[in-house]
Amino acid sequence: MKSFCLCVIVCLCVLPSLYAQENAATQRENKFAPKEAYSFLTVGVNVLDNGGTKLPLDSKNFGFKKPFFLTFERRISSRFSGALSFSMNKLELEKMEKEYYSIDASALYYFDEDIFNNSNIETYVGLGLGRQFWGKDLENTTFNGMIGGRYWFSKKIAVSLEAMGKLGSKNDAGDLLNTYKYNLGIVWNMGIYRKPKAQNLDLENDKVLDKIADKVADKIIKKMYANEKKKDSIQQAVTGFIRDTTDQKAKTIVEVSPEFIKSLQEYVGDWYISIKEKDGKHLIDHVQYAITTSADNDGTLWISDDKKGWWMQCKIKLNPKTGTFSATAEPNVYDKGTITITDGKIQKNAALSKSGHAVDKISFKAEFSYDQGHILIFEGHKRTGLEQDNY
Repeated sequence: MKSFCLCVIVCLCVLPSLYAQENAATQRENKFAPKEAYSFLTVGVNVLDNGGTKLPLDSKNFGFKKPFFLTFERRISSRFSGALSFSMNKLELEKMEKEYYSIDASALYYFDEDIFNNSNIETYVGLGLGRQFWGKDLENTTFNGMIGGRYWFSKKIAVSLEAMGKLGSKNDAGDLLNTYKYNLGIVWNMGIYRKPKAQNLDLENDKVLDKIADKVADKIIKKMYANEKKKDSIQQAVTGFIRDTTDQKAKTIVEVSPEFIKSLQEYVGDWYISIKEKDGKHLIDHVQYAITTSADNDGTLWISDDKKGWWMQCKIKLNPKTGTFSATAEPNVYDKGTITITDGKIQKNAALSKSGHAVDKISFKAEFSYDQGHILIFEGHKRTGLEQDNY
């Protein structure tokens, strides 16, 4: 039992180091958004392979009596997690059949993002330490290696398949040396599940798409205006467009005054925003967002988290007199979906910075098209730029 405690301590020491390394890589490359921690519980059956040999599938017998296993896994980022597993079965050694138990602690690395462009599939490899027992007499410490995968049928339920090799020390184990386990289980997601996808679409690409869309729209409108019988109905249905009587081209008219656009400038800047559930559970704290003006001069603003929060970059419509804003099914640059923002409001000097300075407060609710019905609450304050106020 002392050996197993040592195994757990080693794994707990290794996991924070791996997590810190991944956080540093995330800040350098911004490959994916940092994710909140969440947990899995896996229950299923196992097949035990043991023949006292050094190779799997070279066994005198397979154990499949009372084949039960239970695994608790804590995900600490999009790539790394830690797991603690308990297994039991019956195993025959030296013509004697006795109860078999094992306890294993593992560190897992997920690599499916490098292979599959599919949010339903997860694959991983892992290393760990364990302790296995055969009856009351034989036990030994093992060094474990594993590979496995899951297929998610929904946000809560998945099926898992895992193969684990347990290389044992001789000690007092007798013939109980190397064992191999094959686990088949059902996974229950105990927390929030969101598998990030790598996106290549950025703001510059969005501008290119906007230009292409404008050209296509101009050609369609030109053909529509060429039909003299439909001129009157088109002029009533399409607001913001007029006909150039000299060359028959349609041009967009944005009825936004320079004074209105200038009044939006006081809301531009960086903001520290935290995200939570309706029940008050905090998901991410103090993510830096940016609110910027739109190059289209259409009276809208951009709000973006630079893929550091919940992957948000979309346009919002803001009333500078009241500080209220919203967005209805606006395209999300980072996720190929849409975002709906409600109850958006910016209040002057209604919040305090980290060091106690009065700053503007921001709050809104957001719903993402890939997770309809799931409302997230965003609250925060404007960034002062002072060193003592930074997070």
